[in-house]
Amino acid sequence: MSSAQIKGWGTGLTTNPNLLDIFVDWTQVVETDPPTKKLIKSALKCNAAAMIYLTHMLVNNRAISCIEKAKTEGYSNGLVHLLLKRLDQKLMPKGDFKMSGLRDQLRKLEFKDKDDPNDFFENIAGIKNLSKQLEQSDSISKDELVSHVITATPEKYMSYVKKVVDLKGDEITEDDLQEEILHWYELCNNTLGDIDDSDEED
Repeated sequence: MSSAQIKGWGTGLTTNPNLLDIFVDWTQVVETDPPTKKLIKSALKCNAAAMIYLTHMLVNNRAISCIEKAKTEGYSNGLVHLLLKRLDQKLMPKGDFKMSGLRDQLRKLEFKDKDDPNDFFENIAGIKNLSKQLEQSDSISKDELVSHVITATPEKYMSYVKKVVDLKGDEITEDDLQEEILHWYELCNNTLGDIDDSDEED
C-alpha cells in the first residue's frame, strides 16, 4: 500500500456514493466524464486501502470473523463501512446499561438450530465487553458466559461442546466453545456447498 493510500484510507470508513456497485480495479474504471471518473477512482482506492489497513489491525478471531460479514457479491474483499458497522456491534456496544440488565439480555439470548452461530457469539461478545466497561464488582463472570453458551447451544453441536468441556475442564472459556462450534459450522456449510455444486454439474 502506497503512502498516498495510507493518507487517504480514512475516506473509506463511511458509505461513499461514488463507489461502484461491483468492484473493479481503480486503474480499469470506464467513465467518459473526467470529474466523475476521478471520484470513482478515489472511492475505489480509499476502500481498498482502508480494507487492507483494518484487516492487518484485526489480530483476534472475534474481530477477524467480522471481515467475512463485510464481504458482498460485488466486493469479495469486503466493504469497509460494513466492517466497521459489524465491529461496532461486536466490540463496542452502546447504551446506558446496568449489570442486571445485561444479565437479563444474556438470559434471553437464544441460539436456534438454524441460526448462524457467528451472530450468537457476537452478541455474547458484546455483552461480555459491556460488562467489563461497567467496571462493577458483580460483572458477568466467565462461568456465567460458558454456562449460557452450553445451555443455549442446539443439540446438533453438543457432541463438539462435550469434546471441549472434557478437554479444557475448569479452564474452559466461551471463546473455546465458539472456536469449536464455528469450526464445525463452517465445515458443514462448506461440505453442503460442495454437494450442491456437484448436483448442478450433473
